[in-house]
Amino acid sequence: TNNGSVNSSVNTGPGLITVQSTGNLAIPVVSNFDVSPTSAAGNGGTINIFAKSGTLSMGNGSINANGKVTGTGGAITIDAQSVTIAGGAPLNLNANAAGAVGGAAQLGGTILVNASGTTGDLSAGGAGAFTASATGAGDGGKGGTVTLSAGRNLSLAGAGVINVGATGNNGGGGTINLSASNNAAANGTLTSTAILSANGKGTGAGGAINITNNSNAVTAIVLSSAISADGGATGAGGSVNITGLGRGGSNGGMDISSSISALSASAATGGTVTIDAGGGTPGNITLASTSIDTSSTTGSGSAINITAKDI
Repeated sequence: TNNGSVNSSVNTGPGLITVQSTGNLAIPVVSNFDVSPTSAAGNGGTINIFAKSGTLSMGNGSINANGKVTGTGGAITIDAQSVTIAGGAPLNLNANAAGAVGGAAQLGGTILVNASGTTGDLSAGGAGAFTASATGAGDGGKGGTVTLSAGRNLSLAGAGVINVGATGNNGGGGTINLSASNNAAANGTLTSTAILSANGKGTGAGGAINITNNSNAVTAIVLSSAISADGGATGAGGSVNITGLGRGGSNGGMDISSSISALSASAATGGTVTIDAGGGTPGNITLASTSIDTSSTTGSGSAINITAKDI
């Protein structure tokens, strides 16, 4: 690390780890950062990794802020001008709740990875897999929130998985947010081969998956993975929103070869899928080997909305 500091405090409650650099920060092998409680039960803690004035590069390992026995997921925040997560062996980010089936609802935690620079790129996966998990637990425990944000380009490569689903009875899916070109001068691309899952369980509804790029690139969003915000066995479908804002009101085109679903496997209402390619002058959308499902097995299906210059 460059000018780095590590602070850790653990008592009967959740732990805290902060790694901070005033310049660039490199963690070639993450190994294991863990702020899960050491007591019989409790909430996950907090992990902060900051290089807000420099670049951050990270290797393989696990970063864990999980609840234990009965506890909510904790919080993981990674923030730098640009963020590179190397390929090879995976980096796993976990902020999962813990709870018994039929027990009290325990909410999934929060995971934020932010490349905040004007030309800030977030690149994860490479030949290996990047995973982020913030699942809910217990009876009615909803999944948490995973947000990946880049000032310019966002790239999720390899066979990665982001999961904010429910694992206990009757829990709703959480929220996944992917966004690129967040800075005014940037016209980046958002590409993902990662599986995105925000599924409910039991009576729980599907969650929300939001993919946004504010770029006037001809092809601003490229997706080639399974994307699902399905309801549980008797739950309503959730929502999937894929938006090319088209900076300046133009382009924001897309190339999508994914299966996308926000369905209900019961009499509950199916969810919604919205694909919108950009502003007053929409870009083109290419749908290759793409399936979109907002159906309900015995209830009402719901909307699929697609806006483009050409499809």
